[in-house]
Amino acid sequence: MEQPDDMWRRGRPPTAPGRHARRRRAPGRARRRGTAVAASVALALGLSSLALSATAAPDGPGRPDRGATAAPEDGSGNEATKPAPIKVLVFHGPAAEQDDPVGKAVAAVKELGAANGFGVDVATDPSVFSEENLDQYRGVVFLSADGADLNGEQERAFQRYVEDGNGFLGIHDAARAQARSDWFTGLIGTRPAGNLPDAEAVSNVSASGENPPNEIAANLFDGDENSKWLVFEPAGWVQFQLDEPTVIDHYALTSANDFDGRDPKAWTLKGSTDGNSWTELDSRSGQDFPDRFLAKDYTFDNSESYQYYRLEVTANSGDDLLQLAELSLFGKDAGTPEETEPEVQEATVSVVDRRHPATADLPLTWTKSDQWLSWSPNPVGDVHTVAQVQEETYDAGEDSNGAFHPVSWCRDYEGGRSFYTGMGATGASYTSDENFRNHLRGALLWTTGMVRGDCQATIAGNYEVERLTAENKEGQLDQHGEMHGLTMAPDGTAFYVGKAACPSGPVRDWSDPDVGLGCGTIHQWDPETKEVKRLATLEVFGNRGSGDELVKTEEGLIGITLDPDFADNGWMYLYWMPHDSIDRDKRIGKRTISRVTYDAGADSIDMGTRVDLLQWEAQIHSCCHAGGGMDFDDDGNLYIAVGDNNSSRGSEGYSGNNWEKDYKGVSFQDARRTSGNTNDLNGKILRIHL
Repeated sequence: MEQPDDMWRRGRPPTAPGRHARRRRAPGRARRRGTAVAASVALALGLSSLALSATAAPDGPGRPDRGATAAPEDGSGNEATKPAPIKVLVFHGPAAEQDDPVGKAVAAVKELGAANGFGVDVATDPSVFSEENLDQYRGVVFLSADGADLNGEQERAFQRYVEDGNGFLGIHDAARAQARSDWFTGLIGTRPAGNLPDAEAVSNVSASGENPPNEIAANLFDGDENSKWLVFEPAGWVQFQLDEPTVIDHYALTSANDFDGRDPKAWTLKGSTDGNSWTELDSRSGQDFPDRFLAKDYTFDNSESYQYYRLEVTANSGDDLLQLAELSLFGKDAGTPEETEPEVQEATVSVVDRRHPATADLPLTWTKSDQWLSWSPNPVGDVHTVAQVQEETYDAGEDSNGAFHPVSWCRDYEGGRSFYTGMGATGASYTSDENFRNHLRGALLWTTGMVRGDCQATIAGNYEVERLTAENKEGQLDQHGEMHGLTMAPDGTAFYVGKAACPSGPVRDWSDPDVGLGCGTIHQWDPETKEVKRLATLEVFGNRGSGDELVKTEEGLIGITLDPDFADNGWMYLYWMPHDSIDRDKRIGKRTISRVTYDAGADSIDMGTRVDLLQWEAQIHSCCHAGGGMDFDDDGNLYIAVGDNNSSRGSEGYSGNNWEKDYKGVSFQDARRTSGNTNDLNGKILRIHL
C-alpha cells in the first residue's frame, strides 16, 4: 500500500516484517527473516508459485500432523547446505465440535503449502503451544478452536512467539477463541458483536448527578444503548448493588449517542461489602470510544465477592459533560448468551487494498456466500483493512457495522505479523472458491514473511496529529467556535465556521427573548503566518445546550463555501439561521443562504455586504437534522445539503412518519411534511444558479 500524501503530516514509514525480535534466537532462524523493501517489489517477486512436492504422515492423535513439508533443493546433494524448511502450524479444536469446516480448511492450507513452498503441521492439542515446539514454525494458523483453550503458560509461549517476529493467521471463528484473553483480542483486532456474557442484575442505583427525567443513572443497566446517563460535569460516579455478593472480573462500557468528547477517558471500578468501605478493583486511563454505541469490555484479576460496586469516572475526553449508555458487570461464572449460528448469505466483498499479497490477485469486488460477522468494536482505524463486505447486499442484523464493515485485515502486532479474515465458514470457501483460496494464499505468504506487504497505511496510530490552532483563551472564541464546516481558498487559507456555542453558555428558556442566541463564528487560518484570526461572529439561533430532542438543536451557522472566483471577488456563502428570524411563539425559524464579501487586504469580512439569496421556514420546537454541506459545480451552480428538520424518535428508529406529534399545528416527527414534500425545501439538496 502506498503511503498517504502529505496531508497526513509526518506519517511513520512502514516497518519491516519480522524485524522486531526481542530475544536472541538460533542463527538459522534469524537468517529466515529479511529486511523489508518496497511492497511493490515484494509483490513482483513473491507471489509466484514454487510448485514443490509434498508428503504427509500423521504423527498421532492431537499432536502435529507433519504434512505438506517441502524444502527447495539446491542441486548439490549436500543436505547441510539446504535452508531449514518453512513451516506453519494449523491449530483447531476437535473437528466434531466446530461449526466451521476445519477439515476442509486444513486440506486447503496443505494444498497451498505444497504449491507455495511451505510445510504444514496440524494439531488439536493446546500442548503444542510451548516455546520449544513453536520455534520450528514461521506462522500459526488458528481455525475454530471450541474446546481447545490455551492455558496461561501456553498463551504466554504463543505471545513470546509473536513478539519474536513470527506470523499469525486467524480464520472466521478463530475470533471467538481465548474469549477471556485481552492479548488474543488484540491479536485478532476485535471480537464478534454479541460476544459478551450475561450481565449481572443491578438495583439501588445512585449517582453524582444526572439529567432527569430521561438521562438518568438507571439507564446504564436497562440493556438499551439508545438510552444514557448524562452528567453536567466532566467527571462523575455511579454506585449500585447486585442481588448477592459476586466475584466480578470483567465489565463493559458502551458509548452513548452524542459527542465523543463526553465519553469516559479515565475511571476506577471499586467494590464494597457494605456500600461504605471501598476497595479499588480496576483503574483505566487514556481510553477512547471511536464509535457511537460502541461496547468495550475490560478484564482484571479479582477473587473477592462484593455486593456493592462503584464506577468513578475521573476524566472524560474533553467536553464539559459526561455521558455513558451502558455499564455491564460479569461474574466469573457468567454464561455467554446462547449463540445462534449466523445464516449463510450471499454478499459482495470489496477489495480496498489492491497491493497487499492477500488481495493483489483478487477482483475489485466479488460475490461470495458466507457467514458475515459484525464486530464490537469496529476495528477500522486500529487495523489495516484489506477487504470489506457491503452491508447493503445482505441482512446485517441489529449489530451491523455500517458502510465501513471490515472482513479481512492485518497489522504488525507486538513485533509479529497478524492477519485475520472473517470469511471461511463454508466448505465451498476452501474447495471451489478460487478467490478465497488466493486470499488465504497471500495471507499465508505474508504472515510467514515469504513476501512483503504494508499493513500500516490506514492505522490511525501510525500518524501524528499536528494541531494548527491553539486552545481558546478563557471565556473567548479567539481560535474556533463549535466547529462545523471548513473551506479552502486557492492560496491555502482555511476558513472555518463555529455553529452556535458561546462562552456565556446556552439559553434554554423559550420565555427568554434570547432563547437559543448563539455565536456563529467565522475564523481564518493563514498558511504563511500559521496564525488564526476571528473574522466575524453572527447572532444565530442554535445555542440551547444539550438534552433530549425538545431541548438541543442543530441549527446555527452550519455551512460555508467560497465563490469559484473568490480570489477576484472575495465572495463567501453561508448557510445559517439568523436569531432575528425566529418566531418564539410558533417556534419557527428561517434557514438562510447568505453571501458576504471578504477583504483580503484587511483580513476581514464586511457584514454590510450581506445579501440573503434564499430563506425558508423550518420548525425549531424539536431537534434534529439541519445539514450544512455546500459546494459549487463546474457550471457555477451552488449546491446546499439541507436536513429534513424532523425527529425519528416517534417511529422507533424507522422513517419519521409520525403525524401525531406537533407544536401549534406544525408536526415535528413527520418527514412527509418536509423531505417527502416537494413544496418544502427541507430534506433536499438545493441548487441555486448564480
